[in-house]
Amino acid sequence: MPQRPKPISDLFAFLRRHHNINAEVQRGFITESLSPPRVEERALLLMHKALQSQSQPNLDLICKFFTDVTDAGAHSSFGAFSSFVTDHGRYELVDGLRRKDGWGPKTAALFARNLAYIELNPPLKKKFWRDTSVLEGDNLRLPVDRVITTVFKALTRRLPEPPAATFAGINNYLHDQLDYRDHDLLVWDDLWFWGFITQRSTMGRPREHGWNEAKYWALPHAPKDPVARRRIEVTSDRFLDLICGQYQPLPYAAS
Repeated sequence: MPQRPKPISDLFAFLRRHHNINAEVQRGFITESLSPPRVEERALLLMHKALQSQSQPNLDLICKFFTDVTDAGAHSSFGAFSSFVTDHGRYELVDGLRRKDGWGPKTAALFARNLAYIELNPPLKKKFWRDTSVLEGDNLRLPVDRVITTVFKALTRRLPEPPAATFAGINNYLHDQLDYRDHDLLVWDDLWFWGFITQRSTMGRPREHGWNEAKYWALPHAPKDPVARRRIEVTSDRFLDLICGQYQPLPYAAS
């Protein structure tokens, strides 16, 4: 195993310790996405959800993709989908999907991440492609977006050789250099949850770090009862301490 910088190891330990929080949020989102009556329609909706995470989706290209995937019957099972997007094994899953019309590296990694959550949860898997299999075989990559690049920019001064704050730079760093794979990348995906609720955007200025209650309430599947919400707010202070040293002890600490 390669030597991992202490700030990275400490941050990963934090994410793993609190992984259940974001895992529940994501399971809620995916359960909602699997509401259509037929498996094929559920697959298409889950793809829609990933594609809609783009700031400026190209609807013409997305239309072509959905036409191609349905004409090929590639929305009927994981095996059919994997064969379609990887060109029968020529590419890895995320690499193949990102090459398809309307997709990119982040959305492809996001869809694979969603498949991993489905694979881990028997009730979800029962409602979806029952042959879903992405957690073994090095199929996952981190769906890096502006939230995660902002986290890594804050980490820069704490790392001896920080990565470029881009999709390729961060994935090369975690996956290739530090050898995080499979389940570990699912844990690293929690960076988005903690980053999203601790960033503030101001027009024309760099993002600021700090608890953002409005963004927390914008997550429909995050726990809303006062005790859970308060515990997450307190825990977010520890996250901020790990990435940029802004932690200020509050009256009580999260366990």
